[in-house]
Amino acid sequence: MPRKDDGELKPREIPRLKRNVGAPARREKAESKKQAIPTILDTLTHIPEQLLDAEAKMMQQVQTQMQPDKGLEKELERARKLAEDRLEQIKYLQSDFENYRKRTEKERGEFAKCAGEGVVKDLLPFLDELEIAISAVQDQKMKESFEMLQKNFLKILQSRGLEKIESMGKKLDPYYHEVVMAQPSDKEEGTIIMEVQKGYKISGRVLRAAKVVVSAGSPSNEEKQLKEGERAE
Repeated sequence: MPRKDDGELKPREIPRLKRNVGAPARREKAESKKQAIPTILDTLTHIPEQLLDAEAKMMQQVQTQMQPDKGLEKELERARKLAEDRLEQIKYLQSDFENYRKRTEKERGEFAKCAGEGVVKDLLPFLDELEIAISAVQDQKMKESFEMLQKNFLKILQSRGLEKIESMGKKLDPYYHEVVMAQPSDKEEGTIIMEVQKGYKISGRVLRAAKVVVSAGSPSNEEKQLKEGERAE
């Protein structure tokens, strides 16, 4: 018997109808998901490359910032060289000043010594006169008085550095002795046999050379020398 279609849906046909109605939407949604997957995959695939590019750019910037400035390096080098030159100049000036100070102190000391030497030298004739007076005076008490005066006066001069030059019996030394005469004697030639005037030195320097008479050797040696001189002529 033919099915009567009265336009009403039976309860068992409702789910089927719902499935038929929602199928196009589901298919469209599924298609959209399928199309979105490659895009997401592409995006995920390019993310590491982007990160690497960003890291490379960052490293490049850091290296650029860390690279020294050529102009600044030149300025620093110029400043360092200038500082070294100034330091060397200061050292030279300090050395020159130290040498100047030492030289000035030495000259001052030498000047003081020279001034003292001049005073002592001017007093030597008085010392000579005392010695002559002692040898000439006959009165013993007066002689003793002169000797005491000479001793005290000589002591004062010795405190200023005065020293007597030894002469008698010594070999002639032109630095300390001035020869006034040569006489034949039994002493070796060039030996001092008489002191005419005493010599003195102060602080190792000759203040007045001693005037002396030296031996010319024995008469036979002198005659021999004269004969040899005549033969040479």
